[in-house]
Amino acid sequence: MGTSKSIIYDGTFNGFLTLIYQTFDNNWSISNIQKNTKASTELFSNTVYLKTDIALAKKVWFGINKRNHKAIKRIYYAFLSEQNQVEMVLFRYISYLMGKHLDGFELKTATENLDLLTAKVEKEKRRMEAFTQFQLTKERGETAHVSPRFNVLPLLSKHLRMSNKGREWQVFDDRRRYGIRYSTSGLELISNTTQVLAAV
Repeated sequence: MGTSKSIIYDGTFNGFLTLIYQTFDNNWSISNIQKNTKASTELFSNTVYLKTDIALAKKVWFGINKRNHKAIKRIYYAFLSEQNQVEMVLFRYISYLMGKHLDGFELKTATENLDLLTAKVEKEKRRMEAFTQFQLTKERGETAHVSPRFNVLPLLSKHLRMSNKGREWQVFDDRRRYGIRYSTSGLELISNTTQVLAAV
């Protein structure tokens, strides 16, 4: 039985950053990272269930930004791609940035793969910005429903606020079952799940 751990987290970006902090702080060797919605306990695995800690997540984010500001967008956009095992790629990449060199890690290959994901998410973000159409509803002002290929809803708020000044609106991601709402009170996430409400 090995000492490598299988980490299960809540699937949010803050949860992932918490995972990074705990892994570094406890000097864990990681064999697998899973979202709690898709987790399957492996035979003989040393599984750790992590709870999101916003304060720890912020420490990691500021630490990455201090080491390599250009990596910030690459990491966040690649995470939003939701690609299979992207967390392990990002874990190794962040480990390298923070001075922890892992056996078999190739920076050039990892960077190229993450940049490819970033470009795809960026393209989907622009597509959503161009084609998101609102319909007037009685209850909550203007409403739009989208179903993007990647989880780009967190990236749309700035564009939507600028292009809909003075208006209240809400956009739902039907595929991921959450939304964002803008009103005089500010921007808020709309969801029935605590997992989404904890997301960045």
